[in-house]
Amino acid sequence: MEWIFACSPPLSAPVQKAARYRLHFCSPEIIRFQVSPDAIRLTLSTDDESVWHEVSRKVERVVSGVRDGFVPPEERLYMERRHPSPAWSGAGVNLEQAGLIKKAGEGFYVTGPLIAGLVERLDRILLDMADVFGARAVGTPALIAPEVLSRVDYFRAFPHSLTFACHLPRDVDEIEAFSKQPFEADGSLAPAASGAGAAVLSPAVCFHLYHFLEGTSLGQALESYTVRGRCFRYEAGALAGLERLWDFTMREIVFVGEQADVMDARKRSMEWVTDLADRLGLVCRIESAADPFFVGEFKQRTVFQAAFDLKYEWRADLDPAAADDLAVGSFNVHQTHFGKAFRIAAPSGEMAWTGCTAFGLERLALAVLRQHGLSPDGWPEILKSDLSVSIE
Repeated sequence: MEWIFACSPPLSAPVQKAARYRLHFCSPEIIRFQVSPDAIRLTLSTDDESVWHEVSRKVERVVSGVRDGFVPPEERLYMERRHPSPAWSGAGVNLEQAGLIKKAGEGFYVTGPLIAGLVERLDRILLDMADVFGARAVGTPALIAPEVLSRVDYFRAFPHSLTFACHLPRDVDEIEAFSKQPFEADGSLAPAASGAGAAVLSPAVCFHLYHFLEGTSLGQALESYTVRGRCFRYEAGALAGLERLWDFTMREIVFVGEQADVMDARKRSMEWVTDLADRLGLVCRIESAADPFFVGEFKQRTVFQAAFDLKYEWRADLDPAAADDLAVGSFNVHQTHFGKAFRIAAPSGEMAWTGCTAFGLERLALAVLRQHGLSPDGWPEILKSDLSVSIE
């Protein structure tokens, strides 16, 4: 049944966007919704009026939290490219129907040789950037200790995106009983899970690096590292194809050191990506942005990010007809947030500043496919060069 939540005063376009993302986490009773300036139309799983009142209360909380906390940011456009080269032959193509990906579950996919190969080629190109900064490689696990996330304040800022790892109890009777229980046709399991608080699937790969550097004093004004790993961010109903994955691959170049050096490294990374955008022939831009903080933390953290010019995003168009775009990378400065959390000292003796330039590899590959098509013959020369990665 459809219900209408009236919005007064009307919601601005940026507030609509922020509210639309958070409504996915509002209530399991919401099947679908549409957001407009004056109203939010919701289809619920029931026509029970008491349920609607409860959902309405939650919607009001989300909308009010976003609207009251929203401060129009100063729009800062660092770069914009409107290349005439894209054919857009991949725009609107359903990659699963085309046999290029296979849905393995809600929010995670198997990618076939074409896309897997493209991801590897793009990553090899990004490693050139890491070489420019003399970045040293670090390996990271998919699991991260909750204690580490607590120290970086992740539980307060992004609790909605967490994915906890668990295991069966260390009890032979319970393990054997579980192995013999019937498996539901819908794939659901309800084991007597244990150890649910022992580990979390890591939402970002750079956290491991800061933990690795805990208690150290840097030997130079800027140290650079590069990390590639799987990241896990649950996005509820917003999960959609390669655009929003629960399980995705991230390549990061991380900077640790003195304030001026970290800020300069972030700027140089944006210059490098601007050149890469030209070589890829992408219709895209780099602009100021804010993270999707949880509604209770929205105002304080968003205003802070905007005031200190801490975040930019590299956004690529996916479909010009639908004015559809997607963040494929970000350029972040964290000030001394991680330096203090892990007692990392810069050569000056002050707490180290950190920053990172991060890329979602599946998203970047998707942007290439949407703009340049599904045939490697139509891709930019930089993707055709011999990078020792075959594409079939």
